[in-house]
Amino acid sequence: MDEMIFRGVTASIFVLLILPRAIYRSLTRRITAWMPLWQRILTFVLTVAPLLMYIAWPRGVAWAGIAITDWLRIVGVGAGMLACALFWWANAAMNHAYHSGEVGLVTTGPYRWVRHPMYAAFFLVSLSFLLAAANLCIGLMWIGVNAVAILPNLRAEERHLEQQFGEAYRRYAERTGALWPRLIP
Repeated sequence: MDEMIFRGVTASIFVLLILPRAIYRSLTRRITAWMPLWQRILTFVLTVAPLLMYIAWPRGVAWAGIAITDWLRIVGVGAGMLACALFWWANAAMNHAYHSGEVGLVTTGPYRWVRHPMYAAFFLVSLSFLLAAANLCIGLMWIGVNAVAILPNLRAEERHLEQQFGEAYRRYAERTGALWPRLIP
């Protein structure tokens, strides 16, 4: 397939991934970030710069290209679409809870099975970028930065939610997985 198609699809997946957060923040006028500003900026630069370079100036990251088949790159595109759908679904569940006035423990939508579906979507999109772009620089930056940025925040959120919701959160955590559904309850 034409490389331009993969670049366009990769750009579309990125836009579809960040759009729901921008909409949520504009509607609620809240920034709910567990990371300090410097860490958010660094995360953005390390992940977005190589991605934008691949989209706008692919020769700049061509040194990290990997030879994989088109069908595997298409699998990467599918993973990216799935990640976007999961991210949008999780945002819809969160927005519904926020706008309905029931700002409690959200256990609907994907939260029914996974405690952190937005983080799961970020890990899935990281894999997607690795495969769709066929580029180690982009894929490993996304995977590495997400691991470094998300995992400590995930633990901090878990502690916060346990303090806020107590036993209800502990029961919820027992029956759901952190980043993927629990197969055995």
